[in-house]
Amino acid sequence: MHGRLLAIGLAMLILIGCSLSAAQQPQTAPTTPPQTRQDAPQAPSGQQGGQQAPAATQAPAPGAGSNPSSQRDQGTQPGASSTTQAPQGLLRDRPAAPAPAPGQSQAAQGQTDLVELYRRTAPSVVYIAVRVAQGIGQGSGFIVDKQGGYIVTNNHVVEGAQQVRVEFFDKSAISAQVVGTDPDSDIAVIRVGAIPDSAPAVAFGDSDKVNVGERVIAIGNPFGREFSHTVTEGIVSALGRSLPSGQESQFGPGFSNPSIIQTDAAINPGNSGGPLFNMRGEVIGINTAIQSPSGSNSGIGFAVPVNQVKRVAPAIIAQGRYAHPYLGVQIDTATTTNQKGLEVPVGALIAGVTSGGPADRSGLRQNDIVTAVNGQQIFDQADLLAYLEANARPGQAVTMTIYRSNRQQDLQVTVGERPRQR
Repeated sequence: MHGRLLAIGLAMLILIGCSLSAAQQPQTAPTTPPQTRQDAPQAPSGQQGGQQAPAATQAPAPGAGSNPSSQRDQGTQPGASSTTQAPQGLLRDRPAAPAPAPGQSQAAQGQTDLVELYRRTAPSVVYIAVRVAQGIGQGSGFIVDKQGGYIVTNNHVVEGAQQVRVEFFDKSAISAQVVGTDPDSDIAVIRVGAIPDSAPAVAFGDSDKVNVGERVIAIGNPFGREFSHTVTEGIVSALGRSLPSGQESQFGPGFSNPSIIQTDAAINPGNSGGPLFNMRGEVIGINTAIQSPSGSNSGIGFAVPVNQVKRVAPAIIAQGRYAHPYLGVQIDTATTTNQKGLEVPVGALIAGVTSGGPADRSGLRQNDIVTAVNGQQIFDQADLLAYLEANARPGQAVTMTIYRSNRQQDLQVTVGERPRQR
């Protein structure tokens, strides 16, 4: 819960963990090769491109949340996904919302849906109070395994915690322990000894199937306990955003967390760690950050996708940590000019290679352009980062289709494990 600040134009990217009584806190690459999106000239088969790794740090803030902003990471790394099995009870299904009543108006049905949706989902959300060296921090979380007592929240909500206390929807409360954290994905798991009978585990959705324009609700504790279990409604505003999720260290620039969901559902300091639900009552993300010049909601909020939770949380429960994949490269987006004179992305440009790192050992070189991984097209930095985070794991070999000196070739690259930064 340590505040960090980075410039991002006129706006601020703010991790929304609330601490009320304590201080906390493309470059283009000229090239002719690969295949492009839509209007770009045809290129040899199997190409794709891109990947990004902006670097920056995120942290909770005093009272209104911290003010870190994203700073593009010239640094490396795609992260990978783990296939650790989820503990029993972690992926529970929940009944779908009731069908509309005959003759009921759309507006009335929408209101009924929201009332019923809140009734079913709010008891799964918790208020979290954390004591750290600087004072008291506050945030949100949600139950993922009732039998095991596991609750998911943001790393920045419990970072540096000396004591953690959880309060449920029925106002009962209990102390909790931090099971483990993953700073790069900003995911943490805490555990309690008992969960009320009236508090069910959430149902997980599939964030890969989320659509822009889809209605969503956020439930959490904006500005702390006084406003606990507040629900706000909105839509999915955009997909595939990246959030800074690391910091400068001896390993070089930080990393970026890909595939982030953007929403206009009102979220504020204290909502950190709370769930973003679809209209079926399934969690599709963890509310994590806002972009705002004032430190409060301005209609641009960000949620870590739930599919990342499905990978990270079981590993944290089993091993206390999560191993992200790592290449040891700096990445930019390679572009070319199509027949209409438009500049279009064609791949992920390897702008730099860390000596002795996984990419270096596998034969990747500076100025290589990655256009596909395991046959999956890559068009830009973000594509590469998102693919590896979701589909690769440390020690796994992937086939990268690259352009080197305007010639296409396939290269076997063995992914390493991302160095832990904190």
